[in-house]
Amino acid sequence: MSSSITESTTIKAPIETVQSVILDVEAYPIWQKEMQKVEILEKDDQGRPATVKFDVSAMGQKAGYTLAFSYPDSSTITSTLTEGDMIVKQEQTYQLVQDGAGTKLIYSLDIAIKWTVPDFMLKSIINKGIKGNLSGIKSQSEK
Repeated sequence: MSSSITESTTIKAPIETVQSVILDVEAYPIWQKEMQKVEILEKDDQGRPATVKFDVSAMGQKAGYTLAFSYPDSSTITSTLTEGDMIVKQEQTYQLVQDGAGTKLIYSLDIAIKWTVPDFMLKSIINKGIKGNLSGIKSQSEK
């Protein structure tokens, strides 16, 4: 079962600041309570995360997964699942758009898990994760 959701928020910080928070993946456990450990396995030629392993714990379940990051243009960050034990699909996109003196962050997540979960429950879990992610990026960027 797969579920795709897109949400956005406006952040009172320049695009570069928001990008740096998103790309500081090793700091995620500090501001995302579900993140237990994050390890950069490979960086691209510009020093950005290219392959990253995540260990998470949510709803009493633990999961590990690896994402491949790509940068289609200067305002977009994408990642795709390359390996996962409980997560079988994860595609996410961060789109950053100049919005006055700040940044509009549009976040899309398409995820599928191995657990049999009713669709409404999966959407609820994903919505909670997206809102937590956006809230964390916003608070870290506006410091």
